[in-house]
Amino acid sequence: MAEAAFDTHAYFKRLTAAGMPEAQAEVIAHERARRLDELVTKTDLEKELQLFESRMTVKLGLMQIASIGLIIAALRVMLG
Repeated sequence: MAEAAFDTHAYFKRLTAAGMPEAQAEVIAHERARRLDELVTKTDLEKELQLFESRMTVKLGLMQIASIGLIIAALRVMLG
């Protein structure tokens, strides 16, 4: 997951300076920081895509091997 640096205190100060009640600003700052921890970065996506591509390459290779095996079996039955 993303490791974004987020200064909840500075965010809280900006919210309260804009006139937001402290209790509300505290909840919003906390929730925003919590949500940032759940974000996915481009690097995270690239790693997952690479893993997915590797898995698909293996599966497609196995399907090709199985298909060749079936063709050989069918030819053996037909020829003899």
